[in-house]
Amino acid sequence: MMELNIKLVLPVMIPLPIFDQQKILQEECLEEVMSLSGKVTTIYPFDSIYDEVPLFFNIYQSPEQCTLIKKIWKPAATGRKYKVIEVIAKVNVDFEKILADFIRENGEGKITLDELLGVVKDDVMSEIIYEIRIFILMCNTVRPGSISLIEGYSFLENEYYKPIKSFYTEHLFFAMEAAKNSWPSFFKINIKDARQWLIDYKFIQNGVGIGSTGRAISALSYVIPESFQSNNIDLAWILLGLEALYTKNNVGLKNQLLEKTELILGKRSSNKKAFGAMYDFRSRLLHGDIDLPLRFSEFDTERIEDFDLEISANEKIALAVLIATLQWMIKNRKSELQFAYELMN
Repeated sequence: MMELNIKLVLPVMIPLPIFDQQKILQEECLEEVMSLSGKVTTIYPFDSIYDEVPLFFNIYQSPEQCTLIKKIWKPAATGRKYKVIEVIAKVNVDFEKILADFIRENGEGKITLDELLGVVKDDVMSEIIYEIRIFILMCNTVRPGSISLIEGYSFLENEYYKPIKSFYTEHLFFAMEAAKNSWPSFFKINIKDARQWLIDYKFIQNGVGIGSTGRAISALSYVIPESFQSNNIDLAWILLGLEALYTKNNVGLKNQLLEKTELILGKRSSNKKAFGAMYDFRSRLLHGDIDLPLRFSEFDTERIEDFDLEISANEKIALAVLIATLQWMIKNRKSELQFAYELMN
């Protein structure tokens, strides 16, 4: 049995001073992450190949405090400050069994021992990074925008291995803030319960969202970018997630969403017209009825600014509803949303 010692170093963006509530969310989230150190384990399919692996966490108040990166740390040119999450995993690999299985399936002489070992190491590293990205996704589902990551670092046996892609989530917080004091309401949930909900109902299998809820979770993952550049198709992904959760067939999708979201999230005290207008905007956008700026257009014109503001406002409304719905499902331990019509006397 061979042991692989893996460490991931994830720089976390500290919220700007003006966003006090986001800072509180981040502090709560990081505190809970630390409380889960050693209690969070890898999930399928990783544990079916390499057994269940506990994940340990350390939190550093600045990158300079983390021994692994203090000499190579290069802050992004954003003027932001960072904390660091360090993830530690020790993976036991039965290399002899892997080798025997490979020879049985492919024959001898197809690959050298060093080449096969390299493949195994890369597979294990990629799987651990994948596991952590799912973990961070659930953290941001229950604490929207609390953990936003710039490019991180992976280490094998304390030697730098490869970069970890960024995971920008601050827009999730702004979507929640946009709905503050209006609709929808959000729910207080802990990360442990959210992760257990994800595992128990097997929403994610081999990297694919399964069923209506799995598809909604996958849709949410598509609106978490790896760069600061926004994507005007995000609204389509968000509404894909909402339609997966709330709608049946392809008839009256807008009305289904309007009626069913109120059954789950309560009556709209505000945002009712905005939610309907958002859906109309999406339909016009996807059916080519709205003039679009070029993707690489850098002109600072009123027309482009108006387009950006309109799509941003619509995305915030839809995203707030998607996150609030997933929170409601976690809180109430629901695997899917089911609705029925009742004939009243």
